[in-house]
Amino acid sequence: MTLKGKPMFQHKNLMALLFGFCVASYAQDLATVEQKLTSEYTLTQTTGAQDDIVTAGTVVVLKKGNLMMVPVSSTSLFHNTYKDGKLGQGAVGIADKAQKATKFLKFVPGVGSMAEAVPTVSTRAFVPGEKLYITKIEMKEDGVVFGLFTDAKKDQAGNDVHYKADLKFQFPKGFTVTPEQADKMVSDVFKVGDGAETKDGNGQQQQSQPGAGSKSTVAKAEAAPAPIPAPPPPPADPKKISLGQTPTQVTDMFGQPTKIIDLGVKKIYSYPDMKVIFRNGKVADIQ
Repeated sequence: MTLKGKPMFQHKNLMALLFGFCVASYAQDLATVEQKLTSEYTLTQTTGAQDDIVTAGTVVVLKKGNLMMVPVSSTSLFHNTYKDGKLGQGAVGIADKAQKATKFLKFVPGVGSMAEAVPTVSTRAFVPGEKLYITKIEMKEDGVVFGLFTDAKKDQAGNDVHYKADLKFQFPKGFTVTPEQADKMVSDVFKVGDGAETKDGNGQQQQSQPGAGSKSTVAKAEAAPAPIPAPPPPPADPKKISLGQTPTQVTDMFGQPTKIIDLGVKKIYSYPDMKVIFRNGKVADIQ
């Protein structure tokens, strides 16, 4: 069989080659997006039980509302999505679905007692301004998923609880997102918090500081010592009249006398607390 003068198998091979090229190119685009995001946001490592932070990474501050999270002890996990500029929720865990089902099952005869045994899940809505940690950045064909974790926060019973959730940044359908566009989507939801660890353009880690409430500690930089004040200037030499000085030298130091007695070769300069006697134009005595 031929198509426009060429065997059909040649067209099939060409289509397969083009399809393979498109798949490889798209996978490369996703890898570039992931590399861009992981170079800007340092992941936080938690304990196996997720009851504390082992290594604090980038602290991000939430800019959008309606982010739903559950305690880390829950078997459920909220899957939040960010699409068209809004945060929403997708499918939740089995325990959440079972919890909703109990509203109907408890009225079914013979089933109500069983429904009451289903554990409840304590969810919490996070609002703009609250701080979070990123525990994973995972690429999907239609978006990128961020794993989120919090410092210990008080629940309704007054207990310290860490919360967790996933947030998927949904890519437009049929549209290849560039690293810059993906970064813009993330920055619409998060901003890097003060004192958070980030990476520079070369992937090198910079300053890190875990948020308040974490058991992790960071050594505080010692305060710089106060500068040593400059020594005061030496005191000025006291004014002193010496024998042999001229009237000009005396008046330069003490100013004009209050009274001058001119006796020819002898002159007396009177000051409030002393008298200077000149002979032949030179200091001869001081009284």
